[in-house]
Amino acid sequence: MFYKTTCVYFVFLSLCLAFRLIFLAIYNEFSLSVFYIGLRFDMAWCGVLATLYLIASFSRCFLVRIYYDIACFLLLVSELVFMIFFKIYRKNIDDVILLLFVEEPLKLFKTAIKSSYGIVPAFIIFIILFIILIKIHEKILKNNKKYFAIPLGIILIFSLNYQQFYSPIEQVKFKNNILQTSAYGHIQGLINYIKIKTYKNTFKSFNVGEPRDTACEVLKACDKEIDLYKYLEHTKEDELQIKPKKIYYIIHESLSDWVFETRFAELFSDLHDFIKKDNVAYIKALHNAENTRESFWIQILNTYYDNYLDFEPNIQSYKIKTNIVDNFKALGFHTNFFKGTEYNWSGSVYLFDLLGANTYDENNIKASKDFRNAWGFDDDVVFDFLDTKADEKSLNIMITVSNHPPFDLNFLKHSDIKIPFDKIEKLSKKYKSELATLYWSQKIMIDWVKNTAKKEPNSLFIITGDHYGRYNIDDSDDLATTHTIPVIMYYPQAKIYPTCKITNQLDIMPSIINLIAPKDFRYYSFGNACFSLKKEEIKDELKIGKDIAYKNNSFMALSNLETKLRALSWYLIYNGNIIK
Repeated sequence: MFYKTTCVYFVFLSLCLAFRLIFLAIYNEFSLSVFYIGLRFDMAWCGVLATLYLIASFSRCFLVRIYYDIACFLLLVSELVFMIFFKIYRKNIDDVILLLFVEEPLKLFKTAIKSSYGIVPAFIIFIILFIILIKIHEKILKNNKKYFAIPLGIILIFSLNYQQFYSPIEQVKFKNNILQTSAYGHIQGLINYIKIKTYKNTFKSFNVGEPRDTACEVLKACDKEIDLYKYLEHTKEDELQIKPKKIYYIIHESLSDWVFETRFAELFSDLHDFIKKDNVAYIKALHNAENTRESFWIQILNTYYDNYLDFEPNIQSYKIKTNIVDNFKALGFHTNFFKGTEYNWSGSVYLFDLLGANTYDENNIKASKDFRNAWGFDDDVVFDFLDTKADEKSLNIMITVSNHPPFDLNFLKHSDIKIPFDKIEKLSKKYKSELATLYWSQKIMIDWVKNTAKKEPNSLFIITGDHYGRYNIDDSDDLATTHTIPVIMYYPQAKIYPTCKITNQLDIMPSIINLIAPKDFRYYSFGNACFSLKKEEIKDELKIGKDIAYKNNSFMALSNLETKLRALSWYLIYNGNIIK
């Protein structure tokens, strides 16, 4: 019994170490210290699994087999899911994985099959390794050798000595992604975030202390009775104002800021030339979300908390004063939302109905199926549709969908735009399809903006990305590359000036209001205006993004400040603006 348990322990440990070495080899981040810490973590975790195996071995043989199979399944799934997740997001498993519960399964499946994420190879590897592990276990069960219990005693030491093996990891695991690549870290990531789906958030679930203390620290709101709106209120200070008849707020799928690097000027000349135009202002921005759903909620509610996972139709608290629809309604604009994908995507119909806005999706668009990609209608179709529905005094928010995995270049079937594959291959053969898709989608967008500006010169245009596009041709992990998007504003009839060195997505709504609102107009937002009609000194202020902050000309991984802002946003939505 002790011999078999020891063998099983080393089977588990060997599996963990094999995945660890493969990961370190792929991402070239191997060091003896990192390997040693990870080894200790894996030994402790595998010791726990082996100890449970020993306990199970006192029962019937079939229960031992079932436990072993479950343990192997859990190890394989967690390791392979992590490898795929890290390839996409460059970090350990977190709440982004909950998109599996809210996206359309068929679209996710098609993307998984056609994309370069390695999901199909991972499934094949899982089947092969699972069969091999079962056969190994059968051989272990048939071996009746009896050895003394010293090896098992060592296992128990590794399993039960929390101070020796877990505390050092807990202290440093967030300082280095490699330290989170143990089997325990992957399983913990899977379980923790899937578990979130089973309950509603409370303020305590953010683990930031009491609401009063958090508001006092973050917003400097330390009154006896705190009114959050008092500290989120902004007032337009100058008299300069443009009066556009239409506002076009384009959220471009996966538009990363790295496209504005000089080396991409030839390939993405449409974007590069556009930001050089008179009356166009551009600022690098931190993204506040890692996926489109999250980005949508954050920009519509204008808070740090995205509640697309626990959305409740018709809940009145979504009508918080920070939401973009009500702020623009106060300025005389009604809101239209356009997206070429499924009905009620991300609860958009329910949300906008509640806020009194219009939504248009694939059910409203009459076009051939040849004009569709894996996620909905291609951008050119949706832009054409937008032309027919954007009326005067309207804020028109559009989210594009073409620049999205699996990057199958389906738009070539109906588009006359020639893709410069020769230029693309000089930059990167690995990301040929991704760059070709981005080239097409950004050209469609810029051409539409230019044409619309000629027909409707009294229109304001905003262009931004929903989130970083999850790849760059250098495969760099640099924060300034992997957490940034552009924000561009263009008004053909007046010059717009950037006033911040770096901005973020929560600054977009205040920036638009700062351009179009009369003096003394009051509005509510967690963000601040970073664009103006008058030239001002560029502010180098603290900016908060998703897992990133910017201050003093430096990008840094964020501590718990963003979490505290998310917690206060949650409180505002679900508990109201008063903290007693």
